[in-house]
Amino acid sequence: MVAHSSCIFPEMQVLGRSRVCSSFTHNPEATQDSWPQSSESEYWKLEPAVLEIGTISVPSERDVFPLSVFGRSMATILTMRMFLSGFWVIGLWMISTVAAQVAPGGIAGKVIAPDGLPLPRAVVRAGGRKAATSLTGEYQLKLPPGTYDVTIEFPNIQTFQAKGVMVSAEGLTRLDARMEGGQLATLGESFEYSMNTARTVPPAGPTPRTADGKPDLTGIWKWAFPVDQSEPHWLPAAVAAVRARAGKPDQSPGLLCQGHYLLWPNPRVKMVQTPAVLILMYEDEEPGFQQVFLDGRRHPPDANPTWRGHAIGSWEGDTLVVDRADFNDRSWLDAEGHPHSEKLHIVERYRRPNLGHLEIEITIEDPEVLEGKWTIHRETVLSANDELQEYLCADNNRYLGRQLGK
Repeated sequence: MVAHSSCIFPEMQVLGRSRVCSSFTHNPEATQDSWPQSSESEYWKLEPAVLEIGTISVPSERDVFPLSVFGRSMATILTMRMFLSGFWVIGLWMISTVAAQVAPGGIAGKVIAPDGLPLPRAVVRAGGRKAATSLTGEYQLKLPPGTYDVTIEFPNIQTFQAKGVMVSAEGLTRLDARMEGGQLATLGESFEYSMNTARTVPPAGPTPRTADGKPDLTGIWKWAFPVDQSEPHWLPAAVAAVRARAGKPDQSPGLLCQGHYLLWPNPRVKMVQTPAVLILMYEDEEPGFQQVFLDGRRHPPDANPTWRGHAIGSWEGDTLVVDRADFNDRSWLDAEGHPHSEKLHIVERYRRPNLGHLEIEITIEDPEVLEGKWTIHRETVLSANDELQEYLCADNNRYLGRQLGK
């Protein structure tokens, strides 16, 4: 098996978009969700490479072919090689031509945020498929011909819906969207936090490390952007509590200066890492800090339940695993108002793949509220050259009335 370093037909080096001397390969890991936002499909792609002519093995005439038929002329063998190689080149050209002609249609457009600027990282869904908008707010979602209901989602903004969108096989259907305003679950908070994170281009560089070689999580991190989550299975008592709290925003612990819900993605979090402890300081929260002990201690057997619980951490390779327990049951668990008990157990996994990004996986267990586990995946970006601002909730007892419009 010998690969030659030149094409069979130099005068046919280029045919349209791809080289004749290219290998047609299938990318098994590419999916609809991982397609780049371009006008051409990359699911099947032609990778520039030399066609392996030598892989077409032609046995010698002594072993297989009667001498009376082919003779001893090497010219005959070379002619066969040229014929077979030419056949594969022509076949390759035909496959690439057909692949270019049968590219599916779909929808494409631009998404605008409530502030009139492009909205990146909005999720466009249709026909069981999804695509994310780029930094310029543009997207492209490939779909077979048909009629689709389209939704466009972004954290803390009202979902955009378009029903009966027609898609043909001959091109892309244009669907632009202007998102309407919304707010976070706690009154007075808006979608600016999530938009600010989505529009931030973080600094580039390798993962910073401490003297012992562990990733250094130190930095100010913006509002953690939701990436994915499993489906939570709430027990009847939790469902009943949410129904009882519906339409009663004045019952939110956040409006009573008792802290936001536990899974609140704070707009800015400052982390300071030492060998013994990781300190998290929150800009928009009360209590405004959390200690994660890294010195090998365990949870105390007789801990006093607290709003944020007791946190200990350990390293699994380059991932910091934080175990949180010993919560009181006075806060809300999430934005919808689900409760939690003192048996709540949260495990957070922090991974810093490079200088500017932090990945967070949160797993929640509570046998009195949830059936099984609930896992949430988030991403945040480094807020370079920034600092936390002072936050005070009480505000002379005027906070609650102002947030309720009084």
